[in-house]
Amino acid sequence: MSAGSCFAANVRKYLDAWGLDYVVTERPHPQWPEAAEASFYDAYSARYGNVYTARQMVQLLQRALRDFAPEEDHWVTPDGRFVDPFRPGITHRAYSLPELRALTAQHLRAVKRAVEAATVFVFTLGLTEAWVSASDGAVFPACPGTVAGEYDPERHCFVNFSIGEVTADLDAMIRMLRKINPKIAVIVTVSPVPLVATASGRHVLVATAYSKSVLRVAADDVARRHKDVAYFPAYEMVLGPQHRESPFADDLRTVREPAVAEVMHGFHSAYFDRVDTAPDPVDRQVAYELSDTVAAALTDDCEEMFADERLWHSERPKAARSRRQALDLESLALSAGPHAEDSGEFCVMEAAAHTAGEDWSDRPSSVSPLVGEILRSLNDAMCDGDRQTLKQVIHILPGSRGDGALEAARAWMAMDWHCRRWASTWLRQVGCADEGEALAKTGVIVDAETLRAALRALAIGRTAALAMRLQTTHESLEQGLDAAVAAAGANNEESAIVAARAAIQSDAGALVFREAQKEVPVLAGWTAKRRARWREACDIAMYKVSVAAGTAQIAAVRALSVTSAWKVGWNQYLGRVETLERACEDARSIGRDAALALAWRAAWAALLDVDRQASWAVATEAAEAVLRGPITGLQGTAVELVGALVDPNLALTESLEAHGAS
Repeated sequence: MSAGSCFAANVRKYLDAWGLDYVVTERPHPQWPEAAEASFYDAYSARYGNVYTARQMVQLLQRALRDFAPEEDHWVTPDGRFVDPFRPGITHRAYSLPELRALTAQHLRAVKRAVEAATVFVFTLGLTEAWVSASDGAVFPACPGTVAGEYDPERHCFVNFSIGEVTADLDAMIRMLRKINPKIAVIVTVSPVPLVATASGRHVLVATAYSKSVLRVAADDVARRHKDVAYFPAYEMVLGPQHRESPFADDLRTVREPAVAEVMHGFHSAYFDRVDTAPDPVDRQVAYELSDTVAAALTDDCEEMFADERLWHSERPKAARSRRQALDLESLALSAGPHAEDSGEFCVMEAAAHTAGEDWSDRPSSVSPLVGEILRSLNDAMCDGDRQTLKQVIHILPGSRGDGALEAARAWMAMDWHCRRWASTWLRQVGCADEGEALAKTGVIVDAETLRAALRALAIGRTAALAMRLQTTHESLEQGLDAAVAAAGANNEESAIVAARAAIQSDAGALVFREAQKEVPVLAGWTAKRRARWREACDIAMYKVSVAAGTAQIAAVRALSVTSAWKVGWNQYLGRVETLERACEDARSIGRDAALALAWRAAWAALLDVDRQASWAVATEAAEAVLRGPITGLQGTAVELVGALVDPNLALTESLEAHGAS
C-alpha cells in the first residue's frame, strides 16, 4: 500500500511491473472500465489522490476510523453538482449530497481495508504548506477555489507545519496504522519535487528548502524511534551530486523517467531479496510510463495548486494552526493538573498528549522529558490567566523527545537560564543590581567547565541575597520593638530592651519579643499597668512579625515553583557533574532569599497600621503583589525558553544567548 505526494504514484506502477502484490481495495465498476484513469483508480491503493502532508494522512486515517468528521464535507459547483473537498481532483461530480456522502463512506471503508490487508505502507512526504479549515483544522489537498470550491479568507487558513508538528503527525499516523493493523511496517520517503510557488511570503526557493528540510529530518526521526519503520532516500537519490545531467525535465520540477527508474531500482534492491528481478531502469523505462490521462491528472493535482496566483492578489489568508479532533485552542482553558480523562479539563501536557494522538496522560511519550518537567511546574505555578500563555507551545511539543545528547544539551540550556536569567533577575529585584549584573554577564553555561566559571558570581550573589533577607528581618524586628518601647514608655537602656536588641543582631527572629518579656518582672519601678502595656505591645509586634514571615514564606514558595521540578531533568541528563549541586543550590538560595526579603518587607509595611484581625489577609495581599511582577516576567521568559528548547530550527548557541543572557 502506498500514499503521498504526486511522486508517490511511481510506487504502484513499478510494483505492478515487477509482479509484486500491491493492495488495491477500490476499483472501477466492471461496466465502466474507462473510469479507471480519470478517477484515480490506477494511482494508489484507494481513490484518495495525492496526500501531500502528514497531517492530511492522519486525518484520512481518522476519518476511516470514524474518529474525525470534517465540518466542511462538501463543495457545490456552479451547476449544482457536489464535490468532495478532500478529493477535488476526481472528475465525477455527485448529483446530490446523499450520493456524495455514500461515495465518501465507501471510499473510507476501502482505505481501512487497504491498511488491514497491507504488510508494508509506503508514504511519501511532499509538503509542509497546507490549507486548512479555520473551524476544525481539516486539511485540504488543494487551496479552496483552485481545483474546486470557493476560497473564503474567514473560513480557510494557510499553515506551514513545523518540524515538531510533522514529527507528531508521523507518530500519530504510525499509531493509527497499527491500531488497524498491528503488524504493518512503514517506509517513509520525501518527494524531490520542488514547489513552484508558496503562500509563506518567502521566495519559492527558500520555501522549498524549508519544506524539504523539515520533512527530511522528521522522516529520519520517526524512522530512528519506531520499530519496523524505515527511511528510503528517494530525495537524495534524485537530488544528490551523482547525476551528470539534471534529473528534472524542462519544467525544472518533473523528475525524468530514468531518474525515477533508478530510484525504484534502489528501492527494490533495499527491500526485496531477489535483486536480479528488478527491471533495468533504462531499457524498461517505457513499460513503466503512466498513461497520459493518469499522468495529466496527477500533474494537475500536484503541488503548484497550493499557490494559485489568483489568491496572492486578494486578501492574504489568516495564519492558523490546525487542531486535531475537537481540541480548540482558542476556547481551551488550561487549569492546574493533572485531571481525569473524562473531566473535560486539560493541563498543558495533557493537551499535548491529546494533540499528539496519545493516550490520556500528563507525561506524553513523544514530548521531551525535560520540557515536560518545566511545563508541568509552570502549569501549576501560574495563575489562571497567565497559564493560558502556555497554549502557544502545545503544537510544538509532540515529537520533541530527543536522544540523550539532545536532552543533555537542553538541560544545560535550562541550567543557564536558571543561573543567569532567573537568579540574576531576583538579585536586581531585591536591590543587588551589581551582583545581578555580574552574574548575568558570566559566560554562557553549556557544560561543566562553563558552569564552574559561573560559581564565583553565584556565591557572591547568594551572600548578597542572604544579607538583604537578614537586613529586612532585622528592620521589621527593630520597628516592632520600637513600637513596644513607645507603648510602654520605656527607654533603650532598660534591660528588656537591651536583651531584645541583642537578639535581633543574632538573628533570633521571633525569640526577640519572648526575650524582652522575660526581663519585664525584674524591672524595678514598673507598674502592673505599664508591664501589661509592654506585654501586649510585644505580643502584637511578635504576631505581626510572624504574620509577615508566614505570608512571605508562602509567597516565596510560588516564586520558587517555577524551577522546583527542573532538578529531575538535570540529574537525569547531566548525571554526576561536579559543582552541579552547588550551582543549583546557590541559584535557588538567591531566589528564595530575594523573594523572602521582598515579600517580608511588603507584608511588614502593610501591617504597621492594621489591627490584628485583618493582618493575615492584608499581609498576604501585599506579599503576593510585590512578587507578582517578577514572577510573571520570569514565567514569560520560561515559556520562551521552552520554545528555544523544542524548536530545532534555532541554533543551540543562539538559543543559549537569547534565553540565558541579561
